[in-house]
Amino acid sequence: LVITYLVQNAIWWIEYANLDGLRVDTFPYNGKEGISDWTKRVMNEYPDFNIVGEAWLHHQAHLSFWQKDSKISEILGYNSHLPSVMDFTLHDAIMTAFNENEQHWDKGTIRFYDNFVNDFLYPNINNILVFAANHDTQRIHTVFGGDVDKYKLAMTLIMTVRGIPQIYYGDEIGMQGNKDKGDGDIRRDFPGGWKNDPQNAFTESGRTTEQKEYFDFTKKLLNWRKNKSVIHNGKTTHYIPENNVYVYFRYNEKETVMVILNNSEKSQIIDFKRFKESIKMHTLGKNILSEKEFPLSGTLEIPEKSSMVLELK
Repeated sequence: LVITYLVQNAIWWIEYANLDGLRVDTFPYNGKEGISDWTKRVMNEYPDFNIVGEAWLHHQAHLSFWQKDSKISEILGYNSHLPSVMDFTLHDAIMTAFNENEQHWDKGTIRFYDNFVNDFLYPNINNILVFAANHDTQRIHTVFGGDVDKYKLAMTLIMTVRGIPQIYYGDEIGMQGNKDKGDGDIRRDFPGGWKNDPQNAFTESGRTTEQKEYFDFTKKLLNWRKNKSVIHNGKTTHYIPENNVYVYFRYNEKETVMVILNNSEKSQIIDFKRFKESIKMHTLGKNILSEKEFPLSGTLEIPEKSSMVLELK
């Protein structure tokens, strides 16, 4: 009776608010058979619907257990029927790696490489939620010490890897907040929207110079991503990081995008020969962040704490 009530309640809200999806808080906290039944019945009503479950776990094997048709949960005769999970292991890496200026076997951008090598555990890698921070975590502006370059690296990563990116409100203008002071401090009001607010960051004229740098970068990256099916559902090839520089390719039959993240405090040189398997017959790369083109031969210098997103031609 309880499950039927919850299913009917979900259907009512989906119809009333014309919802595209639901986020289910603390998904594994429920009795796993009951939440599986609820999820299956809601999805049967709306086959094109999406439900993302919060499973705050710190290993891909644990996380992937909760995604629909998991080979791991199948061993136990269980299926959650949950289409999407949140990539907390990537979140863990983001919150740590961009403050590590040198690469070691377990530090720096190698954290991202180690995260993605376990993608084979997920039954549907394109339908997982990727994020840097949310309403329960420390503000990334606080974690990164207000360093906009680290923010740009983090945004470049979550906007170009597999999955569905989520941005926590205010991160796009560098909002601060310290979870050590309580959740209220990381959930401050966004500046603006009310008549008596002293600042309105919803408008370009209302943003400070610093906020504008955050916002303009985020807007450019998001608008580029909108129509890029190669990012939405393309395949990935990545290379073991060197000198804290992580390089990966997103590709399909029509397009190839090369992403370079230099997390080092120094400029670094990459040799395109190392990536010839992915570059193939392409000869030019256009950096969508700077609009500059580079020949895909010889070497390329990447400034410290910076990223490049190259459309290959």
